[in-house]
Amino acid sequence: RVRTVTQPVASSTVAPVPVSARTGRLPTQLPLHPLLLAAWPVLRLYGDNVNEFSLGELALPLATAVGLAVVTLLVLTLLWRQPQRAAIVTSAFVLPFLSFGVIAELLVPVWPNEPLFRAYLLALVIWLVILAAAMYFAAKLRGSLGRVTEALNLVSLVLVVVSLVPIITYELAARSQQPASSGSTQSVAVGADAQGTEGMRDIYHIVLDRYGSDDSLSVGLGIDNSAFTASLKERGLHVVEGSHANLERTAQSLASTFDRSLLEDLAERMGPDNPDWGPIYGLVRRSPVGSLLQDLGYRYFHLGSWFHLTASSDTADQVVRSGYLMDLQSVLWGQTAFDRLSFVADALVSIELDDIHRRMARTTLTQVEQLHEVVGQDGPKYVFAHLLVPHDPFMLLADGSMAPDQASFATQLDYANAELDRLLDVLLDGPEEEHPIIIVQADEGPYPAGYNPGDVDFDWETASDEAFVTKFGVLNAMYLPGPEGAAPVPTDLSLVN
Repeated sequence: RVRTVTQPVASSTVAPVPVSARTGRLPTQLPLHPLLLAAWPVLRLYGDNVNEFSLGELALPLATAVGLAVVTLLVLTLLWRQPQRAAIVTSAFVLPFLSFGVIAELLVPVWPNEPLFRAYLLALVIWLVILAAAMYFAAKLRGSLGRVTEALNLVSLVLVVVSLVPIITYELAARSQQPASSGSTQSVAVGADAQGTEGMRDIYHIVLDRYGSDDSLSVGLGIDNSAFTASLKERGLHVVEGSHANLERTAQSLASTFDRSLLEDLAERMGPDNPDWGPIYGLVRRSPVGSLLQDLGYRYFHLGSWFHLTASSDTADQVVRSGYLMDLQSVLWGQTAFDRLSFVADALVSIELDDIHRRMARTTLTQVEQLHEVVGQDGPKYVFAHLLVPHDPFMLLADGSMAPDQASFATQLDYANAELDRLLDVLLDGPEEEHPIIIVQADEGPYPAGYNPGDVDFDWETASDEAFVTKFGVLNAMYLPGPEGAAPVPTDLSLVN
C-alpha cells in the first residue's frame, strides 16, 4: 500500500518581508554619517559668518563637500565590499580633510614661536593616526558594526542640527522684519534728449580701506602722514581734513556713499534688531551712483577686490577680476588639507608659502596694475576700485614687495601712498581739460586699541574721543577740475555730505 501524505495548501497571500529582514540592516544603520560629517564643516563655516555670505553661496561648497564624501564612500565600498566599514574610513578621511586648517590653528599654541607649517605637520600626523585607527577598527568590528554605524549617524546628525540653528535663526529673524530692497535712493531725471557725452570727464572713485585722516593716524597709531596729504594739496586735490565716516563697517559705509544717504530710511524700514544685511549688500553690488552715471552716458568699470562684497558688481558694464576671491567656497577650500599641505611642501623645499594672505596681497597688486590699464579705455567712464590697503593682512612693504615678517600698517600705508602718487602722475598728465574727476576716500579708519570688530555691542557713545577719532576719521581727497572745482570744499565733509 502506498502511503500518501497530504500537503497543506499554500496560502495565496505572502506576508511582506521587512527591509531589515531582507538586508539584515535597520534603516538607522545605513551609513549616512560620511555625508553628514562632510556637510557639517560647511554649515559651521557659513553659520559662523552668516552675516557675511548670502544663502545662495552655500549651495556650491555644500555640494562639493558632500560630493567628495560620496565619491570616497563609493570607491572604498568597491574595494572593501562592505558599505558600513567603508563609511567609517570615509568619515575619518573626509572630516579632517575639510577641517584641516581649523585643526592646525588649534595646534598653533604647541609651537607658539615656530612657523605655522609645523602645526600643519602635527595636524597631518594626527589625521594619519585617526585614519589608521579607523581602518583598523573597521576591519576588526564584527557584530557591533551596525551599532557603531548608528552611533556615528546620531553624532553626525546632532552636529549638523546644531550648525543649522544659527542659520535658521538668522533667516527667520531676517524674514520676520519688513524687507527692503534699497535705501533712500535719490533719483535724478535724465531727459531722453540729453546731450551727448562729449566733454564729459572720466571719474575715478578709489576707496582705500581703513585709511584714516591725519588726525586718525596720529592719534590712533602715532603715524604722521601730513607730508603726503600736503603733497596731494600741491597737486590740486581738496583734502577734507575733518572728514569722517558716518557708519562703522565697510558694507554700511560703501552702501551709504553709493546711495548718497545716511541709510536712515532703510534703517527705519528694517528695524533696529533685523540681522539681514541683504539690502545693504544690494546697495553696494547694485550701486545707485554707478547706475546714475550710466544713465548719463558713462561706462562703469568695477575693479574687483578680494573681499566678496566688492569683488563684483551686478550693474557694472565691465567687472575686472583681480585674482583671489574671499567667497565661501574659497574660504572652505583654504581650510582643506590639500590647500594647507601644499604650503608645507613649499616650505620644505624653501619656497615661499603661498597662503591666503599672500593671495590677498597679490590680488591687491594685480588690482593696482589693472587700474592703470583701465586708464586707456575709451570714456567717458566711471572707474570704481576698492583697494584693501592699508587694511590687514600686513604683507606689503612700501615698494610692493611681500615681507610678512616686516610688513605693518605703516608699510602698507606707504605702499598705498606710493601707488596713489604713481596713479596721479598718469591721470594728471596732459592738458587740464583732459583731467578726470578723482575721488580718493576711505570707508573707515583703522581700529582703535581695545576695539573688537566682532563685538556688535560695542558702545560708541561711551568710547573715548581718541577711539572715535581713530575709527571714524578718514581720508577724503578730491580732484575737481574746471571752474566748478575751484569752489572751497567744506572742511567737515563726510563720505556722504
